[in-house]
Amino acid sequence: MTKRDEEAGRRAPGGGRNLLTRERACMPDAVLRRRILGRLRDAHAAMTLRVETLRGCPEVVASPALLQLLFRLLQQAEEQLRRLEHAFASLREEPGGGDARMAADPVSDILLLLRHGGRSGPVQDGALAEALRQAELAGAEEAEALRLLAHAVGLHLVARLLDMTAQERHAAARELAAFAATPASALPPAGPAH
Repeated sequence: MTKRDEEAGRRAPGGGRNLLTRERACMPDAVLRRRILGRLRDAHAAMTLRVETLRGCPEVVASPALLQLLFRLLQQAEEQLRRLEHAFASLREEPGGGDARMAADPVSDILLLLRHGGRSGPVQDGALAEALRQAELAGAEEAEALRLLAHAVGLHLVARLLDMTAQERHAAARELAAFAATPASALPPAGPAH
């Protein structure tokens, strides 16, 4: 057998690999696994920040339609966070230690500006909806990239969980775009909550 055959993993006639060698060949490379875990931890930290941010949004929203959409987004975000925690449990890893700054979060910036301005109305709701749409699209793209990576190394459960998150976030972005495209005059006026 040549060195090239050995590097390619070919076996000499009658010289099979032992079980441990075959198991190692099926396991993801340690460097790649660390990279996936690092990105998953960043995604977990970003999702935790997203949940906290969505909890603070209702105080600056004027539109009942946007308020309803925000509550739905919050429920989805909490479920997506649970999915990430399930992914970590399936990998027998802890989710902590990620860097939420890795994800762009225009929503926090808009919320800060809206709170500072002290006003709420259709224009501010539109700005918040657009910032949320951008965050949803960025989150969907990140989930899709992680899904592809997880699938490539055989982490199929993790890939499926990330796929569900990516689909939900794309759908949320479409809903937010539809809200933002609605003319302010067509939105129902904000009234007292019942």
